[in-house]
Amino acid sequence: MRADTLSIQCESDLRNTLDLLYQSSSINKSFTGLLELITNREVIVSAIHNIKSNKGSKTLGLDNKTINDFLLMDYDETISLIQQNILNYNPFPVRRVYIPKSNSDKMRPLGIPAMIDRIIQECFRIILEPILEAKFFKHSYAFRPYRETGHALGRLQHLIKSKVFHVIEGDIKGYFDNINHRLLLKKLWEMGVTDKRVISIIKAMLKAGIMENSIITDSNLGTPQGGILSPLLANAYLHSFDKTLESSYENPYNLKQFTKKFNAMRNLRQIGFRPMYLVRYADDWVVLTDSEQLAHRKLRWLRKYFKHKLCLELSEEKTVITDIRKKSMKFLGFCIKAEPALPIKGKVYDPNHLVAKIFPNPEKVKNQTHALCKEIREIPEIKGIDFKMAHIEKINAKIIGIAEYWSKGLCKQTFGRIDNVLHQRCYFTWKRMFKKSFRSFLIPVKEFTNRPNRHSNYLMESWAIISSRNSMKIGITKMKITPSNWCRPFDPEMIPYTDKGRTLYASKRGKNNPLIRPPLYGTDLTDRIKFNEGRKYNFEYYMNREYSFNRDKGCCRICGDSLWYKTSNCHHINPHLDFVEVNKVNNLAWMCEDCHINYIHGKEIPEESKIKKKVTYFRKHLVKESK
Repeated sequence: MRADTLSIQCESDLRNTLDLLYQSSSINKSFTGLLELITNREVIVSAIHNIKSNKGSKTLGLDNKTINDFLLMDYDETISLIQQNILNYNPFPVRRVYIPKSNSDKMRPLGIPAMIDRIIQECFRIILEPILEAKFFKHSYAFRPYRETGHALGRLQHLIKSKVFHVIEGDIKGYFDNINHRLLLKKLWEMGVTDKRVISIIKAMLKAGIMENSIITDSNLGTPQGGILSPLLANAYLHSFDKTLESSYENPYNLKQFTKKFNAMRNLRQIGFRPMYLVRYADDWVVLTDSEQLAHRKLRWLRKYFKHKLCLELSEEKTVITDIRKKSMKFLGFCIKAEPALPIKGKVYDPNHLVAKIFPNPEKVKNQTHALCKEIREIPEIKGIDFKMAHIEKINAKIIGIAEYWSKGLCKQTFGRIDNVLHQRCYFTWKRMFKKSFRSFLIPVKEFTNRPNRHSNYLMESWAIISSRNSMKIGITKMKITPSNWCRPFDPEMIPYTDKGRTLYASKRGKNNPLIRPPLYGTDLTDRIKFNEGRKYNFEYYMNREYSFNRDKGCCRICGDSLWYKTSNCHHINPHLDFVEVNKVNNLAWMCEDCHINYIHGKEIPEESKIKKKVTYFRKHLVKESK
């Protein structure tokens, strides 16, 4: 399929193109002309928008630029710069820094690509992801849209009901650092990416090198650390492993001979095949079967497969076979064991009916609890009550993040133990800070000023810092408040490249999918960009005006009339902000031309009270800053 024949003029066209790439890839079509799609204006705008919402967008790479440097450029200049860098691609080396490992004195290496390389990699990801997604194994869950850790755990819980209790726990030695470049590019070609220019640029990305202490080291193995495209490439590398194991039972070779998959599997069992299931999350994977003998035989085969077919090695220590009826397996930080189900009132209890019990790993919980206690001990050393409150909110963010992760298993007892340890640590810390009056700072969490949506309905007590200046009560939250979010199996139809998949995802989240950017053309933009008035009408203005149009539902903020049938203007609410803030979505408002010229920048005063109130609000911001 020649992808360069597809026309993309707006975000709606881009979505339709990605859907078409997914559908074509699912019927095993190959693609040429992909570079024309990657360098399309709408793809570049979407890539920059995706990156600017990431916290890492403010981190400097070797090009000494952040995302703001691109947002403040002229629109055409930004697009042209990205296109030229893709067509004449010469990547910067990845800047390597080291950050402390959690709960350890060791340092973790962190890769920081140049900003221009991040934007280019995001352009590649946008176009390549639907092609590869259509081919990926449906039970791999890492670095894929709409999927998360809980789905992998839900799949395991479902499989264990099928009485597969012998588990191969797989661990690949240094997976991301040992990916063979030649094999990876070959696998991309086999999966349908047959544009030689795209393959050549990806090869240059892989061999960009690493700069550490002003010394550049060649990268002959592995994917770029911190690269946006790296997770997608890592999944592509293990695609053949996924499909090989899938074909052995879950998607058998004789499936086409039968009308139902169940009948095909029954036929396999009759001729001597045993059940075998794979669940993978990045480089962590498990294989479940009902035979210990088969598990040992398969593990011997897997060691040879990884060595000779993927040029990788399995860890001798961490790759083990576990009977989960006797011992817990470890996967994604959880301990999983097959145990009798709890008796249910009104039903006959069967002790032979085993179900998966998923618990947080005690070792990891212990390390996280020690780290939180360390943060609490630091509170008395912080000078200034406002800084103490800010530090407490930082601790709360970590507590909630840990609780959200563990909530996918049986977590209430774990939450209770962590809360008790943190409460005891706070007792001694507050006693050290406030001496004899420390007990007065132990108050019900529903009285906390911070996170009212979380705390408002709970009577349990916790420790807080109280400010007499502004009556603020900022306290340590409780893990028990976080509800259980029991894992569920993933619905394979929930994908971002079909209307049905997007609708299904929105209904499960209970939210509407974000609106696509409307194509907003006209002299309001073109003339201003041409003269570039004080650099206020830059790339960020062009991008964010479309999102503010969606926010305003395509209606005038003053009179409420639809803007689709009127001449419209995008108004800067406070035009005197600096260039970094002036074009943010919350500073842009859409109005019909009559209201904008006559009411906001004119002298007319509307008679209707509601409209008059709105006009007063907008005029107030203009006059307030211009005085």
